[in-house]
Amino acid sequence: MNPYSNRWRAQERWPEAEAALKAAGVDFEMVVSRHKGHVTDLVEEAARQGFSPIIVAGGDGTIGDAVNGLARAAESEEAVLGPLGVMPLGSANDLVDNLGIPKDLNKAARVIAAGHSRLIDLGKLNNRYFANNSAAGLEPYVTTKHERITWIKGIVRYLVAAVWAIMD
Repeated sequence: MNPYSNRWRAQERWPEAEAALKAAGVDFEMVVSRHKGHVTDLVEEAARQGFSPIIVAGGDGTIGDAVNGLARAAESEEAVLGPLGVMPLGSANDLVDNLGIPKDLNKAARVIAAGHSRLIDLGKLNNRYFANNSAAGLEPYVTTKHERITWIKGIVRYLVAAVWAIMD
């Protein structure tokens, strides 16, 4: 679980996600990410230890880090590369939307419990894999502005960040 996702709101929503997973009958061990890049390390280690599926709780950045952990683990013969389940605790959850994964935590947990999975294509740029998108120019600049805005929540934050980036 990435507590920083959605400006620490993921940490606040974790009890709801945990209850949803338990209600769906998902057996899991929870580990909390402690710093940038930690999700990648945690997922790599979990795959090397044979955990499958691996479930991440967070947003698009958390999923991206998890994908990179699985990619690193793939270099090891003992790693188990099973499905990656997602409990959507991010602010945008774009990949979840694109894949049709429910944003409702109870429904997302039931998808994981049912073992629903599908293969998706990954991209690679500068030795980093991505599952959702890769961008240059204005979009990543808007993201840097978005990360600095802490006093506004929701879609308005993205709009303010976009205007700020354009005006900058």
